[in-house]
Amino acid sequence: MRDPEFVERSQRLLAVPIKRARTQPVEYLDDDELRAMLEAVDPRKPDGQRDYAMLLTLFNTGARVQELLDLRPIDLQFRTAAGANHVAALYLRAGENDLALEWLERSFDAGDPEMAHLGVEPLNDAVRNDPRFQDLLRRMNLPE
Repeated sequence: MRDPEFVERSQRLLAVPIKRARTQPVEYLDDDELRAMLEAVDPRKPDGQRDYAMLLTLFNTGARVQELLDLRPIDLQFRTAAGANHVAALYLRAGENDLALEWLERSFDAGDPEMAHLGVEPLNDAVRNDPRFQDLLRRMNLPE
């Protein structure tokens, strides 16, 4: 490329302006938009359970759709005890407090060691005054 016959051609190529496309700012869903998406799914039906789980997974992990579609069962880790606690956290983030409390109860029944943080976890603020949550704290001998 140091050959003089290529110098002129290289200079002409370098003089071509780079085409720059306008970039659009990334827009994220706000809480109301996310809630509307989740409410559009009926979790009582098998397809709805799948769709609900997929939407929550996308929301909570920041995964791209293709990354979710590429998942295989071997890629997933299900832990009986901690799994229930994490499902409860997903429901709390989605504003599904009744379902979250059901899963916290399952986590307690499974003896999940992560439940020790139940009383101080900020995510639980949405259900902190619920009598079912207060009862759970009492049964765990945690301050109310």
